Amino acid sequence: MFCTNCGAQLKDDARFCINCGQPVKARSQNAQPTPEEAAPVFAAASAAAAATPQFEPQPAPQPQFQAAPQYEPQPAPAPAPQPDFQAAPGYDYQAAPQPDFQAAPQPEYQAAPQADYLASQMPQSEPQAAPYPQELPPVGQGYVPEKKEEEKKKKGGWLKWLLIGGGAALLLAAAAVLLFIFVFGKKYDINMNDYVKVEFAGYDTVGEADARIDVNAFREEYGDKLKWKKKDYEAYGDPVDFLLKFYTGELDKVERLKNGDTVTYKWKLSEEFPEGIMNAVIQAEDLAVTVEGLDKTETFDPFDQIKFTFVGKNGYGRIDKITGQDAYMQKYSCPVSLKNKEIWENVHLKNGDEIIFSIGDPDEVAEVVTKAYGMVPSAYTKTFHVEGLEEVAFFDPFEGLTVEFIGFNGEAYVELHNESELEAARSLYFNTDPAYSLRNGDEVRVYLELTDSDIDYMAETYGMVPSAQEKTYTVSGLEHYAVGYADLGDTADEMVQFMIDRLVEEYQSREQYGFYLDDIKYAGYYFMTDDPSDETDSGNNYYVLIWLSIRSDSGNTLECYAPCQFKNVKLDGEEKVEFDASTYQKKYVQEPTLQIRSKKYTMTVYAYDTLESARDGLTDLSSSRNTGMILESTDLGGQS
Repeated sequence: MFCTNCGAQLKDDARFCINCGQPVKARSQNAQPTPEEAAPVFAAASAAAAATPQFEPQPAPQPQFQAAPQYEPQPAPAPAPQPDFQAAPGYDYQAAPQPDFQAAPQPEYQAAPQADYLASQMPQSEPQAAPYPQELPPVGQGYVPEKKEEEKKKKGGWLKWLLIGGGAALLLAAAAVLLFIFVFGKKYDINMNDYVKVEFAGYDTVGEADARIDVNAFREEYGDKLKWKKKDYEAYGDPVDFLLKFYTGELDKVERLKNGDTVTYKWKLSEEFPEGIMNAVIQAEDLAVTVEGLDKTETFDPFDQIKFTFVGKNGYGRIDKITGQDAYMQKYSCPVSLKNKEIWENVHLKNGDEIIFSIGDPDEVAEVVTKAYGMVPSAYTKTFHVEGLEEVAFFDPFEGLTVEFIGFNGEAYVELHNESELEAARSLYFNTDPAYSLRNGDEVRVYLELTDSDIDYMAETYGMVPSAQEKTYTVSGLEHYAVGYADLGDTADEMVQFMIDRLVEEYQSREQYGFYLDDIKYAGYYFMTDDPSDETDSGNNYYVLIWLSIRSDSGNTLECYAPCQFKNVKLDGEEKVEFDASTYQKKYVQEPTLQIRSKKYTMTVYAYDTLESARDGLTDLSSSRNTGMILESTDLGGQS
């Protein structure tokens, strides 16, 4: 058994404590503890109940006890009053420290219906020693003489411990209030950016970034500080876990980075974080971070081994061969290809034309090469230029070409004669358009039919190409009908003289019949030409009017106007008309006819008797018998 005053272990039949001298109250096995015995147990139970945080705590259970049945209890000193308060919601506090001794086992008890029952049962007067039976236990049974009052006070009694327990309860209550204020009254300003960790790895220009939330650091900082302020949110679990799930984000760029670039960590919030649900104010703004620490790379020129061979002349060249494209394929897995591939087909290259090479997709190639070898191409494309082509010579292909128009005007054709001394020119074949039915004034296009291959061949074979491929010639020099009296020029006088001579000769042969030509003169002309608007070329008619004075041997005389016709008078090219007597024919008019008699004969003369009748007759002749002809005439004159 143990002393109910100081807790010292005693023999089961001892009646006084050998340590403090207080009487030991004997009780049955089923007896309830006295108020003095229950006080320490109540205090421990109260402290244990207060140590459990509850948001809506119930009053701590109070001990229920009954007085020992074997004696009438005396008034005992009242224990120190316990603080009458309710624990703050969520308040986490520690129980007050207990005396450093092993307490005696306490009997089970039931809590009193009211928390202040113990205090109400304790008398307020000076505590008196309870009367115990005066029978003393036998010596050797744990008996000690009763000590003086001074020693009792010195050694301490149940009042001492009651006061100590009451003070501890007050201190415990004060600590609970302070702890509640510290835990639930303080707000924490949390900037989530402080816990974003961004790391960079790889080589400069193809670096990679990784971002994460430093969960461990965040838990270490706020794991036991963050609390819910609203009970409804407790269903979300731990506040720290809630925040770490709510605040997530990602970088706007994580690949192909170089030192000095800026990447931004962007928070992905589906909604704004609700305020006032926990003891913290949360901030999270987009976080810009400068890329740094990426490994440096070395550069190489993937195009420095490319060489070209060109053939042909400047303006007519082509690529013959390209070498060095695969120089870095084996070494750095860097394929190089011709970007403007159509240049392979170009056979008209000239010095300065561009040839462009590239290494495919620059981003993909750079990434693969840099990651694999720590090398980076110094350029992703490179432009080369055609060079070294010799200048080509030009020659006029028409310089040695003779163009000849043959035939009569309107029916002529063209003949070409290539008499050039240049070998390159003699290999050419010319065409004409048109080639037939030519007339003076027509334009004929003489041209070459050369393909690009032909020209390239000439440039490569002869070192020269034609300076032009067509030329226009005007048809001229064709023999043609005279279109007006002016075309005749001096030949007109020759034709008049020819007519006079023919008439003189004719009448000389008639003298044997008694007819004589006394006088003859030129009286004028009529010229009828083809209408150029008429598709039918009717040539021309040139009439020479001759005045005659005829006499017979019988003394009769006759004056008349005889028309002489030259049909289809022609000009030889641009030269004047070469008179051709074969074109002459005497025009005999049917009406009227004139007659003159000699002594033996009568001679009929087909002529006009007057100038007026000659004019009218020839005009009618040109309009009625020569449709499509234009009449041109001189002022006819004559002799009376």
